Amino acid sequence: ESIPPATPLPPDLGTPLISFHPRIEPNMSTSTKNQIGRWGEGLMYHFFSRHYPNAIIDWPNQHLPDDQDQKAPYDITLTYLQESVQVTYYCEIKTTRNETPTEAKLSNRQINGMFDKKENYWLVRVYRAGNPNAFFRIIENPALKIFGQDQSRPKGITQLKLTL
Repeated sequence: ESIPPATPLPPDLGTPLISFHPRIEPNMSTSTKNQIGRWGEGLMYHFFSRHYPNAIIDWPNQHLPDDQDQKAPYDITLTYLQESVQVTYYCEIKTTRNETPTEAKLSNRQINGMFDKKENYWLVRVYRAGNPNAFFRIIENPALKIFGQDQSRPKGITQLKLTL
């Protein structure tokens, strides 16, 4: 399966997001990996908030220092009614300053989440962090896309390195 097409940011979302997170340098040149990751989480939180106005969006890391993480297998949950049924999507956000695919690591807990939540787990890759031309891809059900039809977790895998 090919990588899904990129989603550019809507014009009304681009520029203000450069400064929405005060702990990030606008040019990102001195930012840490954690700050870059948190920037991508914030971008997706704001995107989901704008595009799913009736959804419940939870971003547990939002008020934590950049060097701390809530330790769940996802960064954001998006809950809304879909055909009269409440559905929750669990979104793991991976962010890079690059505009082309680079290596991203999935931890053991993220791999568990991917297999536990299956089609309700989204792997989101944010590109060009800190840039008004940032864009992203959402990979729905990454367990299926990475491991194929048999979605049982392979034994012995405790970390994945993916080019996204």
